[in-house]
Amino acid sequence: MKKFFIKTVILMSLLFLCVLYGMVTAKHGMTDLKGLNVPNDNEKPFSLNIDFPKTMDQVKTSKNSPSIEERAEHLKDIKSFNPYSSLGNTMSNSMSDVFRKGMSMTANMVNQVVHAVL
Repeated sequence: MKKFFIKTVILMSLLFLCVLYGMVTAKHGMTDLKGLNVPNDNEKPFSLNIDFPKTMDQVKTSKNSPSIEERAEHLKDIKSFNPYSSLGNTMSNSMSDVFRKGMSMTANMVNQVVHAVL
């Protein structure tokens, strides 16, 4: 019985250390993916060299981007064109319910076995 307990404690601590290592690795991977820790030697930390347009023609040509109303309309079109959203929500809710019921059934079964043994 002591050997089993010692082996179980060693296995649990090893698995815990593996989970911690995985979390640290994932954090480093996310920072590399976002590019937060990549130094850029070409950029100066602070620069006041701003090119202001000289004439109104330059101002009009620099405003080729869509207005806020056009962007909002575009976002509404994108959100309304997602036919799989409701299907995904119902599937995820049903899967969650199935797992929740399975876990409660397993807990009840273990509880009954423990009470039967004791």
